[in-house]
Amino acid sequence: MNERTRILELLAAGKITVDEAERLLMAVREEERAASPPESPTPPGAGGAEGTRPRFLKILVDKKDGDVVNVRVPLGLLKAGLKLKGLMPASARANVDMAIKEKGMNFSLDDLDGKSLDEIIRVLEETGIDIRDGKETVRICCE
Repeated sequence: MNERTRILELLAAGKITVDEAERLLMAVREEERAASPPESPTPPGAGGAEGTRPRFLKILVDKKDGDVVNVRVPLGLLKAGLKLKGLMPASARANVDMAIKEKGMNFSLDDLDGKSLDEIIRVLEETGIDIRDGKETVRICCE
C-alpha cells in the first residue's frame, strides 16, 4: 500500500483530521518532488508566481451585505477525494447526485474523474471564474 492510500484510509476512518491529511499529503508530495527531476516552469500568469504550480482551489464569495466567504481547498485533497469517490457505495453517490440536481446543477459525481479535474485546474490556472449578480460576487481560481 502506498503512502497516499494509507493517508486517505486514515482520513476516511476518522483517525486523522483533514488538516493532518493535508499536511501528510503535502509532505509525501515534497518527498516525491525531491526524488524526481524538476518540472518545467508554469507559464507566466498561470496559477501564481512564475515557476510554481497552484496548490489551492480558492472560492471567494463577497456579498453586498458585507458577508465574505473565503475557502481554500488543497488541490491534493480534491484529487484524493476522487479516489475516495471510488470507495462510496453507488447508492450514496446517487443520493449526492440527487441533492446536486435539487440545487439546480446538472452534474453527477460519476462525471468527475482525474482527467476532467486536471482540465478544470488547468483552465482555472489560466483564467478563473467570476460571477456577479448584483447581490454577490463569486470568484473561483487556483493559487
